[in-house]
Amino acid sequence: MECLPELGRGSLVTVRRNTREAAIPRTSRPTTPLLNGRTAPLLATLIIASTLLLSAQESPPTAAFDHLATIGETTVDWAKGTNVSSCMVVLPGGRLHLERRTQRLPNPTATLQIFESTLDTAQLRQLVEILGQADPRTVPPYVLPPLPMDVPWFYTFSAEITREHAIQRVGYWNWRGGMADKSPNSAPDAVKSAWRRSEVALRPLLGWFHAIASSQTVPSPDAKSTVCGINTED
Repeated sequence: MECLPELGRGSLVTVRRNTREAAIPRTSRPTTPLLNGRTAPLLATLIIASTLLLSAQESPPTAAFDHLATIGETTVDWAKGTNVSSCMVVLPGGRLHLERRTQRLPNPTATLQIFESTLDTAQLRQLVEILGQADPRTVPPYVLPPLPMDVPWFYTFSAEITREHAIQRVGYWNWRGGMADKSPNSAPDAVKSAWRRSEVALRPLLGWFHAIASSQTVPSPDAKSTVCGINTED
């Protein structure tokens, strides 16, 4: 069975994977508000977004990070009751693994589609050139906002990039509404400034990610979820 990283003990949320289903742990306190005072099952893609890039510092490369880049984004819209995320792993030779998850509340299931293919020479060269530019190399480390957050809509984009001697973690957050004294509005000015700077610097990478993700139209029926790099198998 494939499970996402568990954030506490308790009941399960189901993720529908193409025509199959996999059990996904959810919060052990389902009546605890997650965002803006609302109660809901723990959203599977929020687990992914938080778990993939929790560290804001660079870490030494290991066999678990044997990739060129891991890229992901998540959008949560409480007004529409939607939670959508995509994550992608690109290996040095151009092999591609993409996972798309969509959840529409109050449905407790998230639809999962998995795509695997190989980038062509031009696509891989473009990615390498983007990652090698000065802007992505010099952006501040990725920082999570304080949790829980009190906003009706938020978006995050993040990436792990394999450098010569470390894994660089970059990304930013956007949101709408909320109260000034509640997260993420209450985040330190330096952190919000770093997010704005990262958003500008990472636009080429975001554009590349969207172009490649949109070109993947046929799911790979035999592919397994890796949560884009996290080993989730028992």
